[in-house]
Amino acid sequence: MDLAVIGAGPAGLASGIYAGRFGLNAVIFDEKISGGLVNLTPVVENYPGFEKISGMELMEKMRKQAEKYCEIHEMEKVERIVVDKEIEIVTRKKIYESNALVFASGTEKRKIGVKGEKEFLGKGVSYCAT
Repeated sequence: MDLAVIGAGPAGLASGIYAGRFGLNAVIFDEKISGGLVNLTPVVENYPGFEKISGMELMEKMRKQAEKYCEIHEMEKVERIVVDKEIEIVTRKKIYESNALVFASGTEKRKIGVKGEKEFLGKGVSYCAT
């Protein structure tokens, strides 16, 4: 492959779309489903072109567009990357070779550990994917 992308969130999907549009053979890997934390966002109102859309719906649209330009390997965790003459992407299923690599592995909710944080999640306590 020409390009391996680690992470199928917004940045990873966009990378796959751009690579495919430029004629590159790209594969996106994610240990979970595509979309990342944006999937958990009930309402997105700051993404150009969509006045109001759920995070899951937005990521589904991005995934469908990316599938036109590249492969997406969901539920395939990258366990190791070996950089030599080529880049080896090692998963439990297979070892892939790539000429280039994009890390778009995203982020996680950063909990601060205060009293009531878990109890009031979604009831005043929230996390933002941006």
